[in-house]
Parts: sequence; C-alpha cells; structure tokens
Amino acid sequence: MKPIKFIVPALLMLILVMLPTLALAERGEELPPDDCPPPPPPHHAGMMDDMMAQVDLTDAQEQLLETMKDAMHAHMKAVHEELDDPSPEEFHAMHDKMMNMHRLFGDELKKDSPDFAAVGVKVKKAYDGDQSASFNKMVEAMVAFHASLTAEQRELLVDNMPPLPRKPHER
Repeated sequence: MKPIKFIVPALLMLILVMLPTLALAERGEELPPDDCPPPPPPHHAGMMDDMMAQVDLTDAQEQLLETMKDAMHAHMKAVHEELDDPSPEEFHAMHDKMMNMHRLFGDELKKDSPDFAAVGVKVKKAYDGDQSASFNKMVEAMVAFHASLTAEQRELLVDNMPPLPRKPHER
C-alpha cells in the first residue's frame, strides 16, 4: 500500500506546481517565491511510475492509471484556462480542496473493505468549481483505478505513502 502514498501526493504536487507556472509563463513573468510552491525535485516526475512499478499493476490497471493521469491533467488544464491569472488565495483554496480529496482517497485505501465509489460521491458533492465535467471525470477515473487494486496492492501503497505536502501558504 506504499506506492499510492507517493502517487497521489506526487500527482497533486506536480499539478499544483504547474498551474501557477503555466499562468506566469504565458505572461513571461518569473514565479513569485512566496506565493507558489517550489518546483518539484528532479526525481519527482517519475515518482508515481516508480511507486506503481513496486505494486506490479496488471495491464488493465496500468490503463486505468493512465486514464486517471490523463483526467487529472485535463481537469488541471481546464482550471488553468478558467483561472487565467489565479490569485494566491484562489491557488491556496484549490490546493486545499485537492489535498482534502487525496486525503479521503488515502484514508479509504487503509480500510479493510474500502468503498471508493462512496468517496467519489462525497468528493463530487463537495466540489464547487466551474469545471464540474472535468472534475467528475477525474474523480470517476480515480475511483476506477483505486477500486481495481487488490488488498495486497493497497497495502503496498499505504506502506509507502509519503506524508501529504504542506499547504503552500503555511510554509
């Protein structure tokens, strides 16, 4: 259960780091050091792949993982396009919501009989953004991937899960 601890936070950090970077890059500006998280370490991009290699996913699970990553990317792109120039407050609020979603999925992974569909419903109900279609697609992909994991795979993920990153505004 260790790899999921790395995958979800790794994806989240990658997504959260990229949003303000993309917005500022379009305007040709530098990243403000106090308003945004630091760039990920060089090994960050392959962290999820490394974790999943430890879990020994089936071909079907690998496809679900790719679908989940694609859905996350599509949602973050939609949010970025909507929030052309996110303020630090908007960025922090979005970060907090994403962290809460990942905590819910992580907590469910630790259960003997997880119900990822119920977590998906709860997460969708709590979403208040304008990109509900892409968000729902992302959550559905997360539910499908997590539900496909065996008890042994979930245990490996939980055992190797890093702590979730701190909120950027609490550093």
